[in-house]
Amino acid sequence: MKKRSFSGIFIIIIFLIALTFFIIGVFGVRPTESVTEKRKLAVFPKLTAQGLLNGSYIKGIVTWYADTYPLREDMIAKNADIQDHYGLGGDKLIATDGAKKADKIPSTKHVTAAKTMKIPPSEDTEKKNASETELDANAEDGSIKDQPEKVGSIYIAGGSGFSVYQFNKGSVDSYASMVNTVAERLGNSANVYAIPTPNSFGVMLPKKTQEKLAQYEGDAFDYLYKKFADNVNVVQTFNELVNHNSEYIYFRTDHHWTARGAYYAYRQYCKMKGFTPHELSEYEDQVSKNFLGSYYSFSKKSPELKKNPDTIHAYKPIATNEMTMINQQGKKMKYMIIQPGNTYSVFIAGDEPWEKIDNPDKNDGSACVLIKDSYGDAFAPFLVDHYDKTYIIDFRYYKDDLTQMIKDDHIKDVIFLNNAEFFTKSNSEKILGLFKFDRH
Repeated sequence: MKKRSFSGIFIIIIFLIALTFFIIGVFGVRPTESVTEKRKLAVFPKLTAQGLLNGSYIKGIVTWYADTYPLREDMIAKNADIQDHYGLGGDKLIATDGAKKADKIPSTKHVTAAKTMKIPPSEDTEKKNASETELDANAEDGSIKDQPEKVGSIYIAGGSGFSVYQFNKGSVDSYASMVNTVAERLGNSANVYAIPTPNSFGVMLPKKTQEKLAQYEGDAFDYLYKKFADNVNVVQTFNELVNHNSEYIYFRTDHHWTARGAYYAYRQYCKMKGFTPHELSEYEDQVSKNFLGSYYSFSKKSPELKKNPDTIHAYKPIATNEMTMINQQGKKMKYMIIQPGNTYSVFIAGDEPWEKIDNPDKNDGSACVLIKDSYGDAFAPFLVDHYDKTYIIDFRYYKDDLTQMIKDDHIKDVIFLNNAEFFTKSNSEKILGLFKFDRH
């Protein structure tokens, strides 16, 4: 009798739990985007006769229901926590969709500069850029400013995440070739600077660990440096960052460098330019705590990373904290260079197509343009005090003619700053497509 009574109570409890989840699923507020996965969630399908007949309408409802379930984010986090308790904690390698096979890094003994690239016909370039922009708009939500770049596999150790670096010779050669082409075509009208930047995998992990997981990133940078032509001013950051890897120069839960990491690249740039760099103590330091970034998201909210949230130090330029920008929606507005918040977008509002900063303390006509991915966000504020005008271009969203812009705004310093994850052939072609050089 007691056994039957217990079974009845157990069935009632299971029923109540199921009913609770059903009510939450039906009446709960459904999210439209996933912070964990950095993407828009499925939308309720539009009812059509064809959809009813081929079954895609019902399938769409099922996908929408599962993808936008109100407790979905919490359940992902709880699943990660359970896995961690069942022996998956400690050092681990998490594969993601971006994983790729690496190439062998060539010996640098006989490496020569990469040849310049053929300039594509302008009509083809514009069509290609338009299609890529459309794909980006569909794949990424502009409201999530600290958008993660594609990474291969994430290695978690010591409370920090690392993107495992995979060398691809064709991609690295294409990047150097793109920069060499721009330098040759601009000629004496502007100086071209290349500031290729390593990720935390290459700087923060011992060489033996890198080689065990993939390859030593330092060898890849030695190869890349030799692929640039003599008319490219190469700012070598790798060894400088390694020399400071006892400091907080990369985030633990995010794939970006910190402002301190960007600062050491800035000092190397100043050395090449002949500028006197400011000390960090001269800047106003805006501090934001409890930042959980892209590695935390890619690892499905790893409990180990959650225990080690990051602190963002953002250093305001001395001359001004104001800029003008055109955002991804094409709206021109005034904005702060360093703004409040606890995401990576505290730096120059994140990834926007075009930004301009006027230095009220200078009136000498000096101007630079920084052509960057998101690693440039933390670097850009350090340029402000050294130029009359600083322009910032995110090549993923900018659509206008960079050659004409450089001419019209009398820009003498063209700076490429891109992270190792961005050395791809498609990115290089996209950047080169923004320069409408004479095709003859």
